[in-house]
Amino acid sequence: IWFFGLPFLPGARQHPSPAARPGINLVTYEGGRPSGYVLQQLAPEDVDWTPGSLTWRFADSLFRAEVDDGRVRLDASLDLVLPAPGGRWQGALHVEGPRCRFDGGGAGDDPSGEHGWSPFTCFAHGSLELQAPGRAPFSLAGRAYFDTNASQRPLHGLGIADWRWGRYAFDDHEFIYYLVWPEK
Repeated sequence: IWFFGLPFLPGARQHPSPAARPGINLVTYEGGRPSGYVLQQLAPEDVDWTPGSLTWRFADSLFRAEVDDGRVRLDASLDLVLPAPGGRWQGALHVEGPRCRFDGGGAGDDPSGEHGWSPFTCFAHGSLELQAPGRAPFSLAGRAYFDTNASQRPLHGLGIADWRWGRYAFDDHEFIYYLVWPEK
């Protein structure tokens, strides 16, 4: 996850601007258990992104998405600082699949433009290769999904009390839901 103002960060409700809290979160799992974790918070000046662009630079990591002829491709070059002194995760992420067809209403169709959620690709294929000093290389390949969730204001500033997101992957399609409950 590369983000501006991740709502799960401590103190998220005290920060009025999501752009003031960029970062990257990456968790790896092996055998159903977390095997690696990094949450890299960055200074706003360490991020280069133009609204509407599909290229993001977060410190030394670069994410680039392309949408062409109904297909989506995401390539990321990762260089993440680990909590251990001198530690870094370096590697590459690749996701490619059909552009999602989004049926029905929801946050992706928010007429106010205040909160936008949109699946980019689902039923896609992805691969991840990571290397860290003193650790065996980590690689993963399989089913992938890529979405965006954006707002100029933090979620708590949009009148959202709670939300749930989930995805069910079937052999020939995916079911994705995003539910939002308003504050009372």
